[in-house]
Amino acid sequence: MSERRKRILVIDDEPMICELLQWILRSSYDVQTEEDSLKGFETAQISSPDLILCDLTMPRLSGPALIARLLAEPRTAHVPVLLVSGDVSVHPGSPAWKHIAGVLQKPFNPDELLQSVAAALAKHAGGRACSLHAA
Repeated sequence: MSERRKRILVIDDEPMICELLQWILRSSYDVQTEEDSLKGFETAQISSPDLILCDLTMPRLSGPALIARLLAEPRTAHVPVLLVSGDVSVHPGSPAWKHIAGVLQKPFNPDELLQSVAAALAKHAGGRACSLHAA
């Protein structure tokens, strides 16, 4: 029996970035995109992604504000978030920072993206596996 493909939700207000990320990731992952951060929040609640790629600076709801909302919901509190942004000035002391699986600065190359996504997914899976073994 084959393992199910990991689901990735991309939330970025730039349509071209959504398309690019989907194009790069689609051979290995099931990818959904949202260009509106509030719709992205709703989609995350419904689709239960394994990883969220999120822009830092978006209208309506910023990346850190979106992460705070995701953390407040039981369905998404455990989902790792990889920030993908041209503005990586999020302050490491902010509450959202400790829940960020990584930061990928735009522009990026496809190999960097794939490595960052794989690392975020592995780190998250490893964290769950360790907590299960520690019990």
